Amino acid sequence: MIDPNLHPYKKRHLIAHGLAHHLFHRNTRVNYFLDERDNRFNYWKHRRQEKEAEVFAAYLLIPEEKLNELLKQDWVQNSPDPIPELAEEFQVSENFMRKRLKFKGNLSIIEI
Repeated sequence: MIDPNLHPYKKRHLIAHGLAHHLFHRNTRVNYFLDERDNRFNYWKHRRQEKEAEVFAAYLLIPEEKLNELLKQDWVQNSPDPIPELAEEFQVSENFMRKRLKFKGNLSIIEI
């Protein structure tokens, strides 16, 4: 269930993230209530699954082909900070847009 009070972009992100867990991790067991000291293997498996779900969500919501087209456009290349406009284009948060560019290796288009 998704909180109806969340921003629409956050809802999209959570649904895509949850879909990744359903598709890729439904047959694996991870105890989300153990901390790192209790079980290191469980902790690292949980971290790996979260990273996989984030990468999946990023590529689902911000498709490679469309992103590549936009990154070539003058307004992106000439903008001091194209992140807000790119995020709006893909209906994701600015933070998630930065994460997607980091996954792609294109974070150099902005100064952090």
